Amino acid sequence: MDKNNKQLAVVQTTVPSRKEAQKLASLVLSKRLGACVHLIPVRSMYRWKGKPESAKEILISVKTRRSLAADLADLLKENHPYELPEIIILPANAGREYAGWVCEETK
Repeated sequence: MDKNNKQLAVVQTTVPSRKEAQKLASLVLSKRLGACVHLIPVRSMYRWKGKPESAKEILISVKTRRSLAADLADLLKENHPYELPEIIILPANAGREYAGWVCEETK
């Protein structure tokens, strides 16, 4: 495993619509805070303000460098439509070529 592989993270959040997801994905890519963004339709079930809720959402999954994950989280939070956005940062491993590409495509 090379050093690039140890530098990767996946940052995830959910938004209420594909339009919001595409807006955030474009922003992430234009700022070079992520190399790849997946937009995945999901059904979320959760508790909010003491009540069970269920909603169709779009899960945004961004592949980035670990060193950029906090800046990416800040960008998502600043531009997020939710009062309390879910922003999850996960360390990730990948093949050498893919990890190298992620590092090349991010600032």
